[in-house]
Amino acid sequence: MPDPRLDGFQVPDEHLIEGQDDNIEQFFVVVCSNVSGIGPATAGAIAVDFEHDLQAFLQADKERFARIKKTSGAPLLREAQIDDLLTAKEPIPKGRPIEEAWVFYLGRKFLQEQAIMVEGLSLDNFDINPLLAKALTLDTPGKVIAFNVYQTVTRSVVTSWGNAVETMAKYSGCKDNDVAIEGQTGTNFDLIKSLGETDYYIQVKSGPNTMNVGMVTSLNRAIERIERDRDNVEGILGMTYGKRERISNQITANLRDADTKMKIGREFWDFISERENYHKVLFSLLEASSSGILSESFIDLIENKIIELVEQWEAKSPSGSIDDMLENYI
Repeated sequence: MPDPRLDGFQVPDEHLIEGQDDNIEQFFVVVCSNVSGIGPATAGAIAVDFEHDLQAFLQADKERFARIKKTSGAPLLREAQIDDLLTAKEPIPKGRPIEEAWVFYLGRKFLQEQAIMVEGLSLDNFDINPLLAKALTLDTPGKVIAFNVYQTVTRSVVTSWGNAVETMAKYSGCKDNDVAIEGQTGTNFDLIKSLGETDYYIQVKSGPNTMNVGMVTSLNRAIERIERDRDNVEGILGMTYGKRERISNQITANLRDADTKMKIGREFWDFISERENYHKVLFSLLEASSSGILSESFIDLIENKIIELVEQWEAKSPSGSIDDMLENYI
């Protein structure tokens, strides 16, 4: 399997700076900073040289990068840096607006990180619950390991995807929330969408069934406060997938003015992007973003890791029995 860390998309989250006005420049920084020796200042100089023209940057060849000079007249980039930069930008689709370039990047980064997580799993990662194993009739070490691998991977994927998809929403037409409600943990808004003269403060949830009654009650208070304290503001709940008929009764029965205070699935994406059927664009970009990262499916990657861990357990276990395994965890 190709190493997913080597294709130019590993950038710390602190480089993802909010604000649509800065989207293109920050994308330059993200891509260029993957190359050793190129920091934000050098990346900014590259952006200036290209006059912040994303398409010119993506289409540039080695000769074009070699023409970028320092104020002293010396080349800004070494030959090896140019080669690495060409590799770093190669997967990025050309001819797309900056919002779509961001979605592609974020989708690619997400899959890379999950692949690295699976590859790095070891038996030491698991706090196996022997009582649960007995209750679920997990009667072989292989079944116990498979259960714990899938449990660990699922938790990581769900958490990481929630962060990734919120950032995709941000770069699809929003900006970060600019106000915090002190002492109200979990009630703050995530994003702001400006339409006409109205700022929509959005609390983003990944799906239609991720809020209990207490969370909805807190959201009601947050909406009431933001609409009271600021002019031309509306607070809403946004869900990145799902249908209205699938929204839990805990939300629909407790969110005030639920019909007008929710955007779910495709209506959420159309609303923030101001583009009809934007979810189809997301489908296409996310599918394309995964190309070349894995030599097999993500499920195959997990299954192969399970086989590897079972073999490790059998190599160090005196009998290979389920009871010997579970005795180690109680």
